[in-house]
Parts: sequence; structure tokens; C-alpha cells
Amino acid sequence: MAKITLEGLSFDLAPETLEAMLTIVEKTVSSGKEHGFAFCEIEGVIHPGPVCEGSQQCVAIKPCKEGHRTGDVHTHPNVMSFSLSDYILAMTKAYGHPQHKSLLCVSLLDKEFRCKALKKLPGPGKFDQFPTAPDTEANREKVKPYRTGKTAIPLGYIAKLLAGMPWEELPPAVPTMAEDEGGTPADFPEIPG
Repeated sequence: MAKITLEGLSFDLAPETLEAMLTIVEKTVSSGKEHGFAFCEIEGVIHPGPVCEGSQQCVAIKPCKEGHRTGDVHTHPNVMSFSLSDYILAMTKAYGHPQHKSLLCVSLLDKEFRCKALKKLPGPGKFDQFPTAPDTEANREKVKPYRTGKTAIPLGYIAKLLAGMPWEELPPAVPTMAEDEGGTPADFPEIPG
């Protein structure tokens, strides 16, 4: 079991959730399309919902068949951090279940997953004032105070967790700098192909 802790919020990921995360990265690398699934919490453990395929720029996540949705994970086929729509859609879904923690993870190509959790929901009047476009770092900054800082889960760590290594024994991972976070080409990986 992998436990992700983000600013005091913890999430227990079942082994099949970790396996599904690796699967969606493989599917994205081979197809160039986004893939994702809902995080479905059952008795305190996060299990994967149905895997969905999207386009090159978006994916519609299906609801949980069991348990309750406590966030979602999806891939980005291009070098990109969390998009503005990632934040806005996650908050919109959290309004329907404010009692649940909300975990949002995206992949950075085939290098790592980055995860953030919802700290609090903005009031309805404040939420309606958030920009929905364009997707710029300046507009994302307006939404970020409602989320925790990000943690990185390199794909190699997922393999080690599945092999039985405890999360606590893995060295802290520093998230890779994404192109749209003001990085330079030396800060982010080459796009395969």
C-alpha cells in the first residue's frame, strides 16, 4: 500500500491503483492521447475507476462503480503541468462532495506523476470569478492557493512500491520542471518520438 501525504492530508493507494497509473502512461505513450480514471475510495483505500481514453488535450473521467470519488488521475501527452481546466474541473467535482478529500494527479509524459490535494473550496462567489481561459501560469496562480503543494511520484518509484518497498524508504522526489512553469529546455525531458 502506498501512502501519499500532502500537507497533512493522506491517501492510501491500492496496488491496483498504482498498476493502473502505469497502464495509462503506457497507453498515452503509444497513442498520444490522454488517459485517466477516477480515484474511488472504498473503506479508506483508493482504488481505480474505469480507465478512459480522451483526445490529445482532454479526457472525460467516468464515475466510480464502487465507493466514492475522491479525485482523479490523468496523463498529459505533452510536457505540461496541471492545466487551468484540471484545477477548475477538480474543484467543480469537489463541490458535489465537500466532505471528501480531493486528490488530483497528472503525469508529466512518461517521467512521473505530480499530485496535489484540495485544501479548501472557495466560496461560490469567489469560484465564479476564476478565469477559465486562457490557460496561462498567471491564471493558474489564482487557483493554486486552494490546493496543496505538489509531490512527485516518479514511475520508477511506482515499480518499487509494487515490489513491496515502503513509501517511507524512498528518497524524496523533486517534481520535474514543466515547460509551461517557466522552465528552460534543460529543465524538462525530451518528448519521445
